[in-house]
Amino acid sequence: SSSKPSSSSLQLSFSWPIDEAHRTLGIHITPNLKPKQEYELLHQKCQQTLLLLHMNQLPPDAAYTAYQQHLMPAFLYPLIAQRLPTQAINKLQSPIIIQLLHCLNLSSTMSRRIIHLPPQYGGAGIPNWAITTCARQVELL
Repeated sequence: SSSKPSSSSLQLSFSWPIDEAHRTLGIHITPNLKPKQEYELLHQKCQQTLLLLHMNQLPPDAAYTAYQQHLMPAFLYPLIAQRLPTQAINKLQSPIIIQLLHCLNLSSTMSRRIIHLPPQYGGAGIPNWAITTCARQVELL
């Protein structure tokens, strides 16, 4: 005779504290829907990124490619699912922009408007994370 477990013996138990964030698809979601823990993780990732950019002196074209293809998506993906204020997103991006500008041999005191302006208009062409995040959130509606 085959012994099948009864449905009452197949109880799944998911036990994580109710007030802790749950990480799913690379994004922390808290029960109260406040993005504080995700922001803290992004801030830590920002510090690690700054250290990597500082220690690995890439040529300007390689630094810009690394920023566009790796760093920016790594930050934008979790930002799209959160409701961080523009000021918090700018606070995350600002130190990375300063380090990137050094890698690109550009002045770190350059106006933010020029930094985010497309190259064909005389800017550095570095996307603004807050605007990009907002635009992608609107696309999801």
